[in-house]
Amino acid sequence: MASTLLERTRESHEEIERLERAVCADFRHEAVTHKERLAQNHRVRSMLDDAATKAKRLVRASHELPIRNPKHARTDHGNAPPPARIRKVPAQLADRAK
Repeated sequence: MASTLLERTRESHEEIERLERAVCADFRHEAVTHKERLAQNHRVRSMLDDAATKAKRLVRASHELPIRNPKHARTDHGNAPPPARIRKVPAQLADRAK
């Protein structure tokens, strides 16, 4: 069982991918009778519902994460420009400016 958020996220992505492959594999086999088509449609629908549920959980989990990258952090004003970076001027250039 996954313990960290990263492991759980990776596991969910793998599960979604596995379900997508299973849907493709199921559709490769052409259902001939109405009963087979109905059973195939139910299987595929179930797999797609599971994948959609997992994807919704992933999106919800990503919205709950704190933002650690200051480039993407919102300020109080929402669209204010990021603060300017202050560079340290080398001593040689500082002497020239005087």
